[in-house]
Amino acid sequence: MEQRMSANEKRARETFEAAQAGLEHGLEYLTTPPANEDNAFVCRGIDRNCDNTADTLNPVAQATGASYRVSFCDPTSSAAVSCPDAIGAPNCDLLDGEFNDDGDGNTSNDINEAVFLNIPLIVSCAWSDDQIGRQLIRQETSTVPTLGAKPTAPLISKGAINVQGSATVTNYYTNLTIWSGGALINIGNSGKTFVRYPTLPPPEIVPTPPGSATQSTCGSGGSEQCYVEVTNKDIIGPDIIMSDPTLANLSDARMFENYLGVENVDAYRSTVASKVLAPDATAGLSGIRGQAVLIDANGGNVSLPNGNINTVSSYLGTRDRPVVIVIDGNWTEGNSIVFGVVYVTGNIDLSGSPEVYGAVIVEGSVQGTGGLNVLYDPYAVSNANSFSGKPGLRSGTWRDW
Repeated sequence: MEQRMSANEKRARETFEAAQAGLEHGLEYLTTPPANEDNAFVCRGIDRNCDNTADTLNPVAQATGASYRVSFCDPTSSAAVSCPDAIGAPNCDLLDGEFNDDGDGNTSNDINEAVFLNIPLIVSCAWSDDQIGRQLIRQETSTVPTLGAKPTAPLISKGAINVQGSATVTNYYTNLTIWSGGALINIGNSGKTFVRYPTLPPPEIVPTPPGSATQSTCGSGGSEQCYVEVTNKDIIGPDIIMSDPTLANLSDARMFENYLGVENVDAYRSTVASKVLAPDATAGLSGIRGQAVLIDANGGNVSLPNGNINTVSSYLGTRDRPVVIVIDGNWTEGNSIVFGVVYVTGNIDLSGSPEVYGAVIVEGSVQGTGGLNVLYDPYAVSNANSFSGKPGLRSGTWRDW
């Protein structure tokens, strides 16, 4: 009897250790950059082929003969979590990147599981060598917030704005398009700002985007104009706040801390950024999803990779899995397409015509011979803050039942 009890205790301990090993394997897979990340960028964490579906782990053999299996589960699901009798994947509502329909007929408040691919519930099941012992361990994950105060305007510049090319800035949610500490000298011969048409209510902050100001109607088959032009090369409208001393007198450090939540670039690198790049390595950013990227240019110039509005794989982020791009230097080139927030510690002096769906914040001035097209998107901004920082285990959520 003593021998049996001793053997049972040994197997129970080995099974528990295997389950904990599976949990740590899942966390390592979530947080460790892929081996080929520097050559051909792939999505971080549990969705490394960017198909909005959680990957499957290959378990590591345990010397004791125990074994484990890991699943990345939907943290919002109320479905029961359990281990099967025989060795196999844990039972749970798996993340699949599809809409989580709550059955009320209203898709606007359903949760797109794709945004949770950075913060899964990790469930690990383990079995003893004779498969009689069985153990479940689960723990939630979370990401570090990537922003401090969320920007409420499409374009925020502490310095002046003097674009020789063109700047098109659109905000369907409020009547503010540009907030600057310096003067608005020029937004270009073809530059314009747009706000929502006065008779229309603000659009819902939902996964379906409102569309850009190149569209002439509201929604599919609509007949009412979505937007109204307010500011152009001849008129500065009420949608512009310029020469604001509150913004102009803000120190670079205070502005950085206000919008990014930490005191300086070094703190962002060590505590928030999920990826740090040199300026000559930015070509690999095409196709990036759900990350906070620091481009460490040390005051130099930075070019972002070109994008094509018809080629999703060329985007930097998506509305569901946006990015935060922090440029420690000047943004000078690129026809990129960015979903999320771009923060520039130097100046924007563009020779290209990038499109940003979210917000742009710059400590210096905005100028250049190119164009800057910004459409304010609070949905992308909110997701960028919540789901793109460094991931890790959420304290107080470890459970063995």
